[in-house]
Amino acid sequence: MAILRIKRPVEFINLLRNYHIYIDGKKAGSIANGKTKDISKYTPVHDK
Repeated sequence: MAILRIKRPVEFINLLRNYHIYIDGKKAGSIANGKTKDISKYTPVHDK
């Protein structure tokens, strides 16, 4: 299992908008403006 960390910068124009995070077509969460999100239930299954 891996931890995927996503950091979203502060953007005034998107201040009230949350971004949705999708991994392999499945919603893994959302992230607010200026926040960092760790997704720990991420299991990479892609070929190397």
